[in-house]
Amino acid sequence: RGNALVSKGIDLATWTSMRHVFIAPRGTPGGVVDETLAQLGKRRRVALAVPHFLLAPHVVVGSDAIVTVGARVADAFAKILPLRVLEPPVSLPGFEMRMYWHERHHRDPAQQWFRDVVRAAAEPHARPSG
Repeated sequence: RGNALVSKGIDLATWTSMRHVFIAPRGTPGGVVDETLAQLGKRRRVALAVPHFLLAPHVVVGSDAIVTVGARVADAFAKILPLRVLEPPVSLPGFEMRMYWHERHHRDPAQQWFRDVVRAAAEPHARPSG
């Protein structure tokens, strides 16, 4: 929250020059942020890779590092941690969440119930596609 570099917002030059915490669930570099920056001929400074997005906000607290996460994640963590949420200086693509299951479980009543519960919980948070 108290990072002086972003006290009045963040521009592309500042954003790319700052130390980034990178969320790498598979341990491999790259992702939508890096792909978007590459299209602009830019790169960010990755200082640390963490395996999960729930860990990253805790890592940046009290440091001069930043992390780019989905808006809902950022807003939720800003309620419980001393974080400042800013829009990135570039437009980043959204993402989809899907459910997959094996065909043999398609008609299993317990599995159908569970999928219905997950769908109902996620539906209020869905954004219209297109």
